[in-house]
Amino acid sequence: MFENIINFFKNIGKNGKENSKETAKERLHLVLAQDRANISADFLEMMKQEIIEVIKKYIEIDEKAIDVRLTNKSGDDGTVGAPSLYANIPIVTIKNEARKIQNKEEEESTEKESRTGKRKRVMNSIVIGFTGGTGSGKTTLAQRLNEVFKNNSVIIKQDSYYKDFPDKTFEERVQINYDHPDSFDMERFTDDVRRLKAGEIIECPVYNYAEYKRDKDTVTVEPKRIIILEGLFLFENPALSDLINIKVFVDTDADVRILRRIIRDVKERGRSLDSVVLQYLTTVKPMHERFIEPEKKRADIIVPEGGYNEVAFDMIVDAIKHKLN
Repeated sequence: MFENIINFFKNIGKNGKENSKETAKERLHLVLAQDRANISADFLEMMKQEIIEVIKKYIEIDEKAIDVRLTNKSGDDGTVGAPSLYANIPIVTIKNEARKIQNKEEEESTEKESRTGKRKRVMNSIVIGFTGGTGSGKTTLAQRLNEVFKNNSVIIKQDSYYKDFPDKTFEERVQINYDHPDSFDMERFTDDVRRLKAGEIIECPVYNYAEYKRDKDTVTVEPKRIIILEGLFLFENPALSDLINIKVFVDTDADVRILRRIIRDVKERGRSLDSVVLQYLTTVKPMHERFIEPEKKRADIIVPEGGYNEVAFDMIVDAIKHKLN
């Protein structure tokens, strides 16, 4: 019974505007009639007080004008029926807390429908892209930004979308130029970004750097208001570039970048020092000059000295907040 009452007051306001002083004169009539053969009048009196306390949590009422009483409904044959609770309660306005509960329930319902594929979440997302040379500080900036916006943001790494070559041997895969735009599955990457921006859930691939191939597992990624992209070739592809609202080029000296790359690839990706140096000289450096450096002219913001340029970072945060408002 109490659940029905609470639900009634939670739903107040869904179908109309807040009650003004005029509508405050309107009366809410609740007739709670059911078989209470084993319930005493004293117990109903206690229930009456508890119901009033519940109501006051969700709405402001005119307590002086409340009329709550127990009644006995007589049958056609003159017999006295089971006691009923009659409430005449003037409503002044709906409390903010009740509206918060209502909004939360609607959000949870939308979330559930999104998870089950029944409904897309309307996110109105902002996409920010960090590009720049290897070891420039793209990942650091992306992670710092994700920390600022926390539950409202998600990071998608272009490196997760390296093409898979299941028919090639390990030795053959090692020889592939992974610093060329053609080494990425740009069609899937672009489509996943587009779907996230549209409020859809995606399955992001997982890349095994030690084996130079994709894992069988994927990672489920839910849409967020802020979608953070980081990778080498975000602005080079027109279809992907058009989806990015804020384009950031991270510009760091080459000697700093190569040192960072060596540390990362040896410690995190299981590469040997010789292989990292060889790859840098044969593919990384020439591909940077050919493809990555030209992306600078397409950027909205250029960040010198990598991920710890505080002035630039604050500007990026402010730009995102401005677009969110």
